[in-house]
Amino acid sequence: MDEQKQEAEEVLTESLKRLERGGPGRPPTENSVRGELEKILGKRYHCLNWSLDPKAKDLDWRWSEKWNRKYELAGILPIVTDQDDWTAGRVAKTYFQRKDIENMFHLTKKALIVPVEPPYVKGFSSKRLTFKE
Repeated sequence: MDEQKQEAEEVLTESLKRLERGGPGRPPTENSVRGELEKILGKRYHCLNWSLDPKAKDLDWRWSEKWNRKYELAGILPIVTDQDDWTAGRVAKTYFQRKDIENMFHLTKKALIVPVEPPYVKGFSSKRLTFKE
């Protein structure tokens, strides 16, 4: 996120310089700046409040509280479990191993000679089974 913030601020600073400098070349427009910022920030674009006034040669920006909140939560993943006696490390290790476990099941199903169908695919018979003594 730090790199994204730095890149976005570089785009904004350079756009402001081009706007103030004038001269040859096309001046930055709101659409051109927005496009560059959306490429850099992606889904975090809404965390940047900015405005461009080409006539006044003014470009203003500030990071919203949403950015600070997302920055605080970056890399934090809540895991909910009912295993009260497990340590936090064991819960996290088990959680991150789930992909390995799922891959093992997929490989096992592919390797079996007799195909295993999920239980919801099997049909039910209306016949009654009776046992004789």
